[in-house]
Amino acid sequence: MPADSIEAVRGGRRSIQVFRGLGRVRGVLLKDYLPERCLPITARCCATNVSIKIESGHNGTFRMQQDELRTLCMSLAGASEQIQWDNDRVFKIGGKMFACSGIETDSRYSFKVDDERFLELTDFPGIEPAPYLARARWVQIDPDTCKLARQDIEELVRRSYQLVWSKLPKKTQKAILGQ
Repeated sequence: MPADSIEAVRGGRRSIQVFRGLGRVRGVLLKDYLPERCLPITARCCATNVSIKIESGHNGTFRMQQDELRTLCMSLAGASEQIQWDNDRVFKIGGKMFACSGIETDSRYSFKVDDERFLELTDFPGIEPAPYLARARWVQIDPDTCKLARQDIEELVRRSYQLVWSKLPKKTQKAILGQ
């Protein structure tokens, strides 16, 4: 399969559709090529071998809302929550931010992603570079239009936590773990 193509698996069985000439290798413009009726699918970029499940945005059960983000972040070891900048809820580990959201229940939320995934993710509907934090490779999720599955977003938030954790000094990591 060519490096500039996408393999999309639909409906749980191995039916494969190939989209060629999408214009990007790392950042895949699936939103422009897949109509709503084709969802849900699992898409894999052949150049990076990264898979992402994209589900329909019409059913709220697939979306991760701000309260679910809060529950997930607070379940991670050593995570703390803080209200900052008057109306932003910030989740930190060792004093370093790994996710943030607005206080309102329908607000957007942001978190750090791997450098390699940043361009790829920002090409999906409902995901854009986070204001003021894009240079540090943060993305912003709009829960009303994002079509990533809840499991994928949970995985990305956990990865954000790991990225920030890995940059903490060993002494701080040991203090968080209680050793």
